Amino acid sequence: MKNTFYNLYLGETNGIPKDENGKEFEVVYCVENNKEVSAELRKNPNLRYFLIVLQKTKTDLKNGIWNVKSEWRNFSDLTLKLEHITNYRSKMKKKFRELLNECENETVIFKSQVVGFDEKSVTESKEARKLILGVATKSKWNFWN
Repeated sequence: MKNTFYNLYLGETNGIPKDENGKEFEVVYCVENNKEVSAELRKNPNLRYFLIVLQKTKTDLKNGIWNVKSEWRNFSDLTLKLEHITNYRSKMKKKFRELLNECENETVIFKSQVVGFDEKSVTESKEARKLILGVATKSKWNFWN
């Protein structure tokens, strides 16, 4: 019998994803002190968005990533870069563990909250990463921030 893997990925996309009903995901912007969140900022071509992707699967990591990207293509036209964060449930916060425990095998969940940042700003990208991983992982495991 194959093991079940509970994967947590950090996804990066070049736009705000929309859900099945066409509603944009919730966005929190990480901006440097001298910037304001405005319509002009939202049109910045350098904006990128981090999101959490959860997966319950019986396949290895390489095929798991392929499955997530395939699901994403069915879900959105936006590009998606994935970084595998962990497959240890003990490192994930309780609500994420419970979500994965309750779903069927071969399930991919794109969390509907994203963090926006300017990819040209090291400060913004670091803070955005820290913010979103802080939501998904226990603080004692946030060594990758």
